[in-house]
Amino acid sequence: MPPTILPSLFETLSFYLIPSPEWSPFWYSLYEGLGTCMIVWIQLYFFGMSTDITIQLVGFITMHLVTFPIVAWHAYYGDGWTEEAVDMCLGIVPVLGLDVVTVWLVYWRGRGRLDEELGAKD
Repeated sequence: MPPTILPSLFETLSFYLIPSPEWSPFWYSLYEGLGTCMIVWIQLYFFGMSTDITIQLVGFITMHLVTFPIVAWHAYYGDGWTEEAVDMCLGIVPVLGLDVVTVWLVYWRGRGRLDEELGAKD
């Protein structure tokens, strides 16, 4: 009996885990944004904080912030809210959250560590 249960279980799981082509705008937005965040994180890990990395981070966040209203504007004044536009906006939302986490980790958390180090030296 177990050999017949496993194939049906795998078919059921693969149906839900494999993304459908309708979700391709969501995955495109998500992977594009995650790639830019990963670039900043890798540079921070290897090189530390610098002016170049700050400029890149500001540029990436600006690009993500501008993409969302552009997609929404085209959806509202163009074809209406199609599923593609909704999926693309849904893909941008986690990326904006990841941008906030990146800024918090880089600046506020790093500044707190710097304040602790300066307080320990006094």
